[in-house]
Amino acid sequence: MQNDSQAQAMNADAQDISTSATNQNINTDSNNSLNHGTNIDKQDNIKINSSNSLQSENLSIENNKITNETSSTESYKNNQDSNISTDSFNTQETNIAQNNLNQTSTISSAQSGIKSLVMQDSTRVWSAIVMLVAVIIVLGMDNVVLTWLVMGIIYLLAMKEGANIYKIPFGIFSISMSVLLWIGLYFSSNSFAVVACVLCIISLYCVTDNSESSTKNLFPFIYPSLPFVAIYVIYNEYGVGFLAWLIATICVADIFAFYGGKILGKTQLCSASPNKTIEGAICGVISGVVIGSIFGIGIFGGFSIAFLASIFIVILSIIGDLVESSLKRRAQIKDSSSILPGHGGVLDRIDALMFGAVGMLLILSLLDIYQ
Repeated sequence: MQNDSQAQAMNADAQDISTSATNQNINTDSNNSLNHGTNIDKQDNIKINSSNSLQSENLSIENNKITNETSSTESYKNNQDSNISTDSFNTQETNIAQNNLNQTSTISSAQSGIKSLVMQDSTRVWSAIVMLVAVIIVLGMDNVVLTWLVMGIIYLLAMKEGANIYKIPFGIFSISMSVLLWIGLYFSSNSFAVVACVLCIISLYCVTDNSESSTKNLFPFIYPSLPFVAIYVIYNEYGVGFLAWLIATICVADIFAFYGGKILGKTQLCSASPNKTIEGAICGVISGVVIGSIFGIGIFGGFSIAFLASIFIVILSIIGDLVESSLKRRAQIKDSSSILPGHGGVLDRIDALMFGAVGMLLILSLLDIYQ
């Protein structure tokens, strides 16, 4: 019994030891499981941290890419803007340089054109200079007899050219009537009466002459006679100052119209004179009005009268030039004569002056009435 009790006690102890060992194993397994779980958690945490770190790095890289792209885009835009600004500036500089070059070439071409025209018309220029000097000398001397005599010679030459234009002979009768008219102007104080008397004599001659061209004998005593009478009356009754102003204004307008038309002329002014242009006429009017207005202040006693008179006179001078061209065109001749080198005839040179003189005499007559 006692042995059985001991055996049972030993079995109980063995069971306790076994239970304890089992519990220890369980605890160990539990600890191992816990440690394993902990390790798993740590690994998961490491993975999570690694993933987070990788995501952060990727995000940082993406941000850097976006930043770089943005900066690149801005830099590209800035470069484009800079290039555009540079191109625009360069374009402006190029346009300015081109405009300057065009202006320089235009001025150079105009200067060369004027030089070439002067060189081509050297005979015309020298003839004009000689005539200008002669006019200055005669008007400067202001001698009535000398001026009347010089004008008379020019008048006879103009009458001969007029007869040539009208296709009639300039014979003894026409010469004698011309001389009678010019002598009558010198001795008579009434120029209208002299002209009327001469015209009556010529009309009587035309009636008695049975030839077909008899009536044409009157034509030269209308043009150029009447304009020449106006020129002389201006000098004889109003003084050399008005005549000098008239000649200077019309000469300036004629010179600028001629060379202005040669350089700038494109649009034909009138079919009666194909070589005359609107551009040339504008140049003539502007230059003549400017010179006439400035120098006419002392002549007319005021700028406004000088300005209006200049406009009227210059326009009439252009009309006179066209009328002369029309008459020569109908007569199928280029120049009224060849007495003046480079200019043609007397009528070719003073056609504008004759019509301007008629207008000038009208203005002076109206001023006399007004005053």
